[in-house]
Amino acid sequence: LFLPLLKWFITRFLLTNPKRLKRYGSWAMVTGATDGIGRAFAHELAKHGLNLILISRNPLKLASVSDDFRQEFPQIKIKIIPFDFSSEGGYGAIEEGIKGVEVGILINNVGITYPRAMFFHEVDQLTWIKILRVNLEATTWVTRSLIGPMLHRRRRAIVNISSGAAVVVPSHPLYAIYAATKALRLSTLTSLLFSFSSGQCTFQNYSTHEQQNRAELLGLKKNIWDTKFSFTRYVMSIKTEIYL
Repeated sequence: LFLPLLKWFITRFLLTNPKRLKRYGSWAMVTGATDGIGRAFAHELAKHGLNLILISRNPLKLASVSDDFRQEFPQIKIKIIPFDFSSEGGYGAIEEGIKGVEVGILINNVGITYPRAMFFHEVDQLTWIKILRVNLEATTWVTRSLIGPMLHRRRRAIVNISSGAAVVVPSHPLYAIYAATKALRLSTLTSLLFSFSSGQCTFQNYSTHEQQNRAELLGLKKNIWDTKFSFTRYVMSIKTEIYL
């Protein structure tokens, strides 16, 4: 227990430096930014002085979240892009929204799953198509759109929010399609990690299950697992590569 605790203390209080985030650029983009983990990441980035591009399907929630952030962090700029990743029709709204903005950190958070546990043959076509669009197509498109300029400017970061369905358990019964999308998402990021040098772009994957295990190891489960917001703040405190 002592060594993990010492590592956490050093990372949290000695290595964490908000100024380090600025080396990736002044703008961060977060998908699925109005609730839970996505909102928590956006809040932490704003706290560290980064300007935000927030993407979510609900324009009212986007407006509310952006207003809250502006009141708390009046020094930052915020752009909001209402967009439903499960819909058809292309990504023109996002392309227009990010035009002329040099995004330094991308948080691929948006994701959906089944409404309930279901056998493979019970999942209706509309549901599994939406899961593929949101969990795979959206993440792939957003990453591909930004990675070129990121590599050109160097020192940028792409973060994927994953699931224990892809990294902890060998199978995820009754959620087969969801688990497959998360596994492919992780595989894509891992392949990108080994395709480019760390000096060009930093790639990270966050798994809620992985961080829960670390939290339990430190005896912090009761304190940090009340909300997704607390989870994300904890994750940011122990990840050292991009010093969130």
